[in-house]
Formats: sequence, structure tokens, C-alpha cells
Amino acid sequence: MLYAPQPVLPQIAAEYGLGPGGASLALSASTLALALVVVPVAMLSERVGRRRVIVVSVLLAGVLGVVLPFAPNYELFLVLRVLQGVAAAGVPAASMAYL
Repeated sequence: MLYAPQPVLPQIAAEYGLGPGGASLALSASTLALALVVVPVAMLSERVGRRRVIVVSVLLAGVLGVVLPFAPNYELFLVLRVLQGVAAAGVPAASMAYL
């Protein structure tokens, strides 16, 4: 989910009038967000349950993935990508405890 926009970065750049560096921020934003919140989400999964965190993470990240193509501007697109990274953080955070 985090790297899904990579093959369409040229189309993202064309749609929002960006250069290659600006378009690649779509990947960096979600990855950075995931890295920043994975530890707090892991602590949350201890309290509310790992399975619940994984299910909510996958569903929320999926919903955000469906909404992303309809973002009217690049700023909102980036905000949605950050939120998708935050949502996706629940999967590795809670899954590591199972491993």
C-alpha cells in the first residue's frame, strides 16, 4: 500500500503539475509517517489488542487508498498519504508481537 503510487509517479506529477522530486514526496510522506508512529501504535496494541489494531489499520489504510485518487490538490493528496502511513503502521507494529 505504501509503494502503490510508485509506478504512477509520472502521472501524479503531470496531474498536479509537479517535477519528479515533488511527486516522489508522495512515497516519502507515508513512509516517514509510518516510521514515526510505529512505536506508539505498538504500545497502543498492547492495550486494545493486537488483532483489533491490525484490522482497523488495514481497513483504514484501504479506505484512504480508495479516496486518494480523488484528491483535488497535491497538498490534500500528501495529507491523505501521511494518514495512510499512520494507519498502515498498525500492521507491522502489532504483527511483530506475534512473530
